[in-house]
Amino acid sequence: MEAAWLDAEGATQTVVCHVSADCCLRMSPSAYWLFANLREGRTHEEIATLAARKFGSAPLLADVARACDAILAKVDEQTRIVEARKRRRYVFRIRLLPESVVGRLARRFHGVFGLWGILTYVALITTAGIAQAVADGPRQLARFQPADDLAVVLLAYLLALVAHEFGHAAACSRYGARPGGIGFALYLAFPSLYCDVTRAWLLSRWQRVVVDVSGVVFESAAAAVLAILGGAFQQPAFTFASFLVLSNLVWALNPFGRFDMYWALTDAIGVVDLRAESRRVVRGLLRKDRDGCTEQTWRRVLVVGYAICTMGIIGVFIYYSLRVGAPLVAHMPQIVHQVRYDVLQGRFGTALGTVMEPATMLLLLAVMLYRTGTAGIRLTLRQWLRFRARAQVGGTGSDGTPPAAV
Repeated sequence: MEAAWLDAEGATQTVVCHVSADCCLRMSPSAYWLFANLREGRTHEEIATLAARKFGSAPLLADVARACDAILAKVDEQTRIVEARKRRRYVFRIRLLPESVVGRLARRFHGVFGLWGILTYVALITTAGIAQAVADGPRQLARFQPADDLAVVLLAYLLALVAHEFGHAAACSRYGARPGGIGFALYLAFPSLYCDVTRAWLLSRWQRVVVDVSGVVFESAAAAVLAILGGAFQQPAFTFASFLVLSNLVWALNPFGRFDMYWALTDAIGVVDLRAESRRVVRGLLRKDRDGCTEQTWRRVLVVGYAICTMGIIGVFIYYSLRVGAPLVAHMPQIVHQVRYDVLQGRFGTALGTVMEPATMLLLLAVMLYRTGTAGIRLTLRQWLRFRARAQVGGTGSDGTPPAAV
């Protein structure tokens, strides 16, 4: 079982261990010591003997048995919680490349994480910009024919997405953590590729930042190669594919969703989960509870600012989505009629372009409303249960301290 000290603010005495596929858990040192002995197959009597040597006093065998049962139950509970969260985010997942294959391929890219890799990346981006400027990229895009070049565009775009996932895997492998498999998934409701880099939690904080951003770096390098090919050979399909990849990178660089930049910002600040930390800090400030806030002022400002920006972005998105979504729903019969006409005429590329924009917008709106609605229901239910508990026990302490974790 792989384990390491968790490198995060306020977690100096926390062990993170890889307990199963796609799952790392945080434990106290004593809990990890007990769990590791159980994983090695030791009996309660053997653990009691080791505890007497380690701590200087022999525990009762019944106490050891209860502690073992408790730690196994807790690990099983937390593992099921992690799996349930992933099922909510990933409607469907299938592994395409196993861990052994990804690990072997990732080791071949260790050399790019150095000076020569940085220089090569800068050269690629510069050359791509020059190639598109010379070839007049916007004019190339005007000559793009979706019906003729759609297969080439989709293949190039898929290869860039694969490069993105290999970027995460290569960085993870470079710093000594084994990457998992690469597969296809429906994230919320959108098709995507994924790479299991759960073991990145075993790395240091800034190594995790490199793992987080490496996917964007590899994918942007692939976009640069496509732009160079499009400019050098006057192929609008490659130019269009490069712009399609760049539009995908905009999503990855969005720090308000759980994408690459979100995790990079989380690790750079030094917290385990930025969204959960922002809720905790804002709740502490509203209750005027200093214990509910992080210690450093700069970190507190960043976390609160992130929480405010997130709420603002969600509000603006819902507002404009409703404004755009209502006309789309009203014009849906005309859109369906136009798509049907294009398909009957054999203009499949035109039909796909007609349906993509409204379908994407409506899907985004549906997912956002679903996520916001379920979060609101959970929050309301939690507050109601907390109110009932206070009424039954006659209220809480004046400091508002939440119950300690078991």
